[in-house]
Amino acid sequence: MKIAFVAQPFDVLLPIPKNSISIWADEISTNIAQKHEVLVYSSKRDAHQHTAEKKQVKHIGIDTDWDNKLLNILNKIQVRIQTILSNYFKIKTNFYSPKAHFFRWYYYWFYIAAISLALKGEKVEAVIVPNFSQFLPIIRYFNKDVKIILVMQCDWLIEIDSVRINSWIKSADLILGCSNHITQGIRDKLPQFQTRCKTLYNGTNITKFNSSQISQKRIKEIRNQLNLKNEQVILSAGRITPEKGLHVLIEAMKLVVAIQPESILLVAGPFATNAPSPIASQERDSQLHKIEKLKNNYKGYLKSISYGIEEKVKFLGSLPHAQLAAYYSLCDIFVHPSVWNEPFGMILTEAMSCQRPVISTYRGGIPEIVVHNQTGLLVQPNDPQALAEAILQLLKSEVRRQEMGRAGKIRVEQEFSWEKSSRILLGFLDEMQ
Repeated sequence: MKIAFVAQPFDVLLPIPKNSISIWADEISTNIAQKHEVLVYSSKRDAHQHTAEKKQVKHIGIDTDWDNKLLNILNKIQVRIQTILSNYFKIKTNFYSPKAHFFRWYYYWFYIAAISLALKGEKVEAVIVPNFSQFLPIIRYFNKDVKIILVMQCDWLIEIDSVRINSWIKSADLILGCSNHITQGIRDKLPQFQTRCKTLYNGTNITKFNSSQISQKRIKEIRNQLNLKNEQVILSAGRITPEKGLHVLIEAMKLVVAIQPESILLVAGPFATNAPSPIASQERDSQLHKIEKLKNNYKGYLKSISYGIEEKVKFLGSLPHAQLAAYYSLCDIFVHPSVWNEPFGMILTEAMSCQRPVISTYRGGIPEIVVHNQTGLLVQPNDPQALAEAILQLLKSEVRRQEMGRAGKIRVEQEFSWEKSSRILLGFLDEMQ
């Protein structure tokens, strides 16, 4: 079977993937390529790079210059209109948003039109598209018989108005959510398509994220670089934005340090200003409204609430994905204090694969990953006291940490490997033949 993946137009897959969705595309396509012919279409970042091959997967770069020019013009028009309304008519409005075009039919139209024509020429049998449902009608127009699979790694189908969504996803033969939380949300919002909706969990590279592959020498090197002595290490990783709840964890650390002064928080990840969804005005989650004000200066806010425990909170910055396994293996506990409906939580499965107990919240797809009191602990979101109690509970018991770590690794191997995700996806494709 010839199968094509259509990357999000801003995702980078070569030479290495840069975010969770591009990691998903890279890992799944690589696994499937062992038995099938696989093409991956993505934005051409290098003018000289049109095609490349990686692990039996053919990568094709598509020019996005026309799309970028169009979006730039539209953004300038929006800014101009807002300026006129404000300066001449004294009307204050949030009319302009850099994300305003995300869910319009013209968003990267030239990109997906070029891909759709290429798919027809390649006689592809199945096309897999992450998140951008507006791409589907264009693919279907040029490829009447191809099987189209939409893979949702976020809540966009729930947030966009139903009329627009209906006209787009009717072109999908199958709609996959990355967790039951995502899948059920789509079924509830669009019951007419519920028979097309199934769950395909994200995975983890259990070979790469394996603490037995990390030498004690490497761990000692990192501890020396960070000037760590005998502290117990709590690690948090991922992009640093308010919805990820790092402010809650820092507040919890004040309580933890008061009781366990020989503990320290390491934070790995880049600061980012983007919201979890481009549709800020339609956000369904009241918790996110409460932290909306933090987005403009979240870094400054975290610095202010760290007062008094500055030496107990170390920001490591953005780390290459390949290096994270060593930091997971270094820590005693991995904490992901999310306050929004996390679609999945790949960093949790990575930490579990490295045999580390995890602490997270009852949000979104997280409870489908973390088994409370077995592979880790779950607390209510935005509750520093409960989070601190969970951390202290595990810091005080090495035996319990080890038991949870072992149970987490087994769970990932059984439920969340890329190999299993790829087998299930191929099973879905077989059913569609």
